[in-house]
Amino acid sequence: MSFFTSLTGLNAATTQLSVTSNNIANAGTTGFKRSRSDFGDIFATSPLQKASTVVGQGTTLKQVAQEFSQGNIVLSGNSLDLAVTGDGFFPLRAADEGLQYTRSGSFMLDEDNVVVNSADQELMVYRVGEGGVIQDFEGFQRLQIPRETIGQAENTTQIDLELSFPTSANVIRQEGVLVPFDKDDPTTYFTSTNTPVFNENGENTSLTVYYQKYKDDAPGSSEEKWRTYHYLETQAEDGTTSSRLLDIKASQATDINGNTLFVNKYGETRTYSSLQQAGLTPSPNQTFFKYYLDDIGPQQRSEPAFVTGNLVANTQANSDGINLTTEIDALTGTPEEIEAAFQFDIAFDVDTDGLDPTDYKTIDLYNLRQLAREPNGGSIKGDALAEFLQTEINRQMGDERKFITNSLPNTIEATLGAENTEIDLSELSDGATPEEIASFIQQKFASLDESDYPKLSQASVTYDSSAQQMTVGGLDEGDTITFTSETPFPLIGIGDLPSHSKVANGGGEAVLDREPLKPVVFEIGDESVAIEDTYPNTASILEITRVINDAFQSGSQAGKTAFEGVTVQYDYELQRFQFDGLSAPMTISRDGMPFPAFGLSDESEPSFQQLIPVSGEAPNAIPRADDFVTDVADRRYGVTVEFEGNDLLGTNNGSFVIRSGSTGDTSSVKMTNTGALISSIFGFNSNSSEIVTPQSLGDSALRGLASEPARVVSNPVSLQDGFNVNSQNNTFTVRVNDISETIEIPQREDYKVQEFIQVLEDSINRLERDGVSVSGVSIDYQQNLFTVTSGLTGDNAFLQIQGPAFFGFEDGPAATGSTSTFRKPSNSVVGGEPELVKSSSTDLADADFEAVSGATASIPESEPEWRPVFFHEGELTFDGSGNLVSPRDGFQVVVNEPSLDDAGRVLEVDFAGSNQRSGSFTIASQERNGAGEGSLVAVDIAENGIVTATYSNGFADDLGAIVLANFSTPGGLRQLGDSTFLESADSGERIVKQPGTFGLGTIRAGAIERANVDLTAELVDLITAQRNFQANAKALETSSTLTSTIINIRS
Repeated sequence: MSFFTSLTGLNAATTQLSVTSNNIANAGTTGFKRSRSDFGDIFATSPLQKASTVVGQGTTLKQVAQEFSQGNIVLSGNSLDLAVTGDGFFPLRAADEGLQYTRSGSFMLDEDNVVVNSADQELMVYRVGEGGVIQDFEGFQRLQIPRETIGQAENTTQIDLELSFPTSANVIRQEGVLVPFDKDDPTTYFTSTNTPVFNENGENTSLTVYYQKYKDDAPGSSEEKWRTYHYLETQAEDGTTSSRLLDIKASQATDINGNTLFVNKYGETRTYSSLQQAGLTPSPNQTFFKYYLDDIGPQQRSEPAFVTGNLVANTQANSDGINLTTEIDALTGTPEEIEAAFQFDIAFDVDTDGLDPTDYKTIDLYNLRQLAREPNGGSIKGDALAEFLQTEINRQMGDERKFITNSLPNTIEATLGAENTEIDLSELSDGATPEEIASFIQQKFASLDESDYPKLSQASVTYDSSAQQMTVGGLDEGDTITFTSETPFPLIGIGDLPSHSKVANGGGEAVLDREPLKPVVFEIGDESVAIEDTYPNTASILEITRVINDAFQSGSQAGKTAFEGVTVQYDYELQRFQFDGLSAPMTISRDGMPFPAFGLSDESEPSFQQLIPVSGEAPNAIPRADDFVTDVADRRYGVTVEFEGNDLLGTNNGSFVIRSGSTGDTSSVKMTNTGALISSIFGFNSNSSEIVTPQSLGDSALRGLASEPARVVSNPVSLQDGFNVNSQNNTFTVRVNDISETIEIPQREDYKVQEFIQVLEDSINRLERDGVSVSGVSIDYQQNLFTVTSGLTGDNAFLQIQGPAFFGFEDGPAATGSTSTFRKPSNSVVGGEPELVKSSSTDLADADFEAVSGATASIPESEPEWRPVFFHEGELTFDGSGNLVSPRDGFQVVVNEPSLDDAGRVLEVDFAGSNQRSGSFTIASQERNGAGEGSLVAVDIAENGIVTATYSNGFADDLGAIVLANFSTPGGLRQLGDSTFLESADSGERIVKQPGTFGLGTIRAGAIERANVDLTAELVDLITAQRNFQANAKALETSSTLTSTIINIRS
């Protein structure tokens, strides 16, 4: 038995030597797990034997088991090499075989880009969904890593360029003209940039942008502008490159805050929001002409409307002039026809396409007679005639007041039987017409209490203008109505007697006989001329001088020689009438009635008489009636008349030009009913004097905008009705243009604000010097401030008020008017056809406009007042500080690649952050989106097993999740060789989870796990096994020797 026992020991030692040798042999095998031999002793007894007396029979091999301890981790440099740190196995699958497991992580890509090991076993993974979520429910799949992307190309839609342009760059001009851009000629542009762009097929093209500086500064600002040209560069398969200029979508102009702009025909720009607030927004869904902000014309001064007469002979300075006496004496016809020969109708600043007769003002040039009587009356030249006509138009169309010719009594009394009432006529203006007076008395009667005035309250008062009689109706037959007044009131029959009574007729009407007005009598020596005055109560200076001069001429013709050559005219500067040609003093009188124009006033009662010296100076007389020569709505100021010489038909010819006092397209002039003398002397007639009118202007500007007057504003003062004006606060020094005078306001203790304004206004508008009078100055008091506005407009209007601090004028504020300017926009025309744009948006606040042409284009019949205005396509604008002003949102470049279906694809090119500075051209940033198909650049495997492939186009794909399998008893796995194992009943079922979870180890990419063989320990085991072998061999030898000895003894 000892022999057999030794033999089992010898076999065990041999097995141990084999296992150790195998471990040593695989010390360099990746993922190898060392083996361990386990032995058991052989022991056998029978039930009858005592175990303690039985000797064992040797040893036997129980199992060769693997130790799955961690091997050393070493870096490999291959991103597909994997090492497990901790527990777990990589699942593998070979063709037509089941799953196998290994710790050897040496992997590579096969020809199908599948991750395999050297035995062509595929690494099994789980699919990864969005957000890195493992889709384990789909089971294992092989890990395939494409070397190139497929279908991941994206269009480039955005390019961001942050550039710095040099301020030293010059506009490239040749002979003062901007050199046209030519991409093939670098001398025509400054520089260029090139940016790769991609289409959806992954084709790599590039966008080249050329930069040409074309404006050193924009009109009226310090802006500088560059123009960009965008070319798409495409390389063909044969290596040739084609270049195509890309269109840029229309970009609506914006202000510095990014608000879209609209323009009107005067070149004024406003934002959409401001138009919206004013209710001026254009209607959407319409076609617009295309206007460019930079193509709005240069600044122009607004001009007044004008009319030009026909050529008139003998009017130039080198001529003898026009003989007015000859022209006037040649007139024939009735007195009315001769009077009309001096007149013409003219309308200023009204819609002359739709004039009615009330729009015209009749200008009476009666004073031509006075001009003809002057020493040079036989030789009046063009400049002098122009000055005369200008003065007459401005006076007769200004704010000149009339003189009171027949004063109304302050009060009258009306008595009807026992009924008696007083009527205050001071509420009426001095220029009240008979109809207005009758209506006023009627209203007073109607306001009476019917219980106290049963008859007067029911009486009616009317005026018959044809019969020139006032009638009181609604009376009973036989009723007597009596009117009483302290002063004459001829209209209702009160003359020398203080009262007038009338009995009602059968119709209940009392017709009041009109008392004849007292004549104004002019006496020179024993000769006299009387003027039979008639209603109305007021008369203009022209009306007074014409009546008196005609009366003097008629008296002279009737043999009253003292009046021969005597004339009267009003001296506006001295504010009095002047009689010329007197040979002796002249007396002016009116029996019992005043005539303020010649000093016949209540102060001269009872005679109402005034003596005029031979020098002809009448007393100062200022028109004070409330009745104006021209209604306020019809007044015009600043009309100019010029004489323009013309040498075409001889050196003595010229034309007269009448210009409105206002500028712009609302300014207009039209003449009609021109008298014979107006045509012969000034060359005007009704057919030749019409100017282009506002309605005819349509959508285009012609003369521009209205100019502004001079406005003077006082310091703040607080005034209430009832303030005192005295010697300390009643003096003002006023300058209007070249006229400067000191004005004293009448002193009073109970001024109302509006009364004071009226007095000061009248005083200013009566100023005159050298035949030029002030007119149209207006005063307003609002929010404790006086505002004084000139009647004239434009740069030539000047106004200054120096006055007491009580009224806020102590600083002598001055102001100058301004002549407006405008810029005439012109719509863009290409190839002879207008460019049109349209937006389908229902709101133009931030609309996208598209170009329309061909069948879709419909040229607008008219344009809205405000139209969208655009930047030039590709235009960069920098302000004086070098900051980018526009475009704020970049350019929309239409790629329009013909090989693709996306012909309208838009590429946004944004220059945000770009500037213009000193120094050289630099590219601070150049970025773009989009991508082509990419090549594999790197594979990243995270510790949790997520496999991410990164490609040259910037895309990164999660291709799968490497998982680890583990077993309850790894030692029970069935070894297959090549460091692979099979699941067995002894190992238990696999558990597959993501690395780092459920007790599994983590994965380290780019590394491998070496064998867990410790060579030192294995050499010790080898020595031990060798000694075991030697010892068992010796035991076997000893046993054999003993056996031989025993056999020999027996033999």
